[in-house]
Amino acid sequence: MLTTWMLDRFESEGVEIKKVFFSPYHPVHGVGLYKKDDISRKPRPGMLLAAKSEFDLDLSESVLVGDKASDIKAGISAGIGTNLYLSNDVDNLGLGNCHHISHVEQAKSYL
Repeated sequence: MLTTWMLDRFESEGVEIKKVFFSPYHPVHGVGLYKKDDISRKPRPGMLLAAKSEFDLDLSESVLVGDKASDIKAGISAGIGTNLYLSNDVDNLGLGNCHHISHVEQAKSYL
């Protein structure tokens, strides 16, 4: 499973991930109760706001690394202080309040 691999990989690098948030909803492809446009669905900020509440986070002091424009839009909407757009595309797709990085190692300079 991808999540297990990801958690193991981060742990091997000394990074503790306390929880993985995800949205089971989709407005078109969802099934039954999951077929809806929920606040947890990016680019809406629901998952970030849930993490803020659960872990008492100061989102203005937080860093988000995303590889999709919807990630960055959710971060901006939630009030994330530093949004890093991980992409080989040098265009930020018109996104404000974000920095473009082409590989994860560059994220260290923003921490």
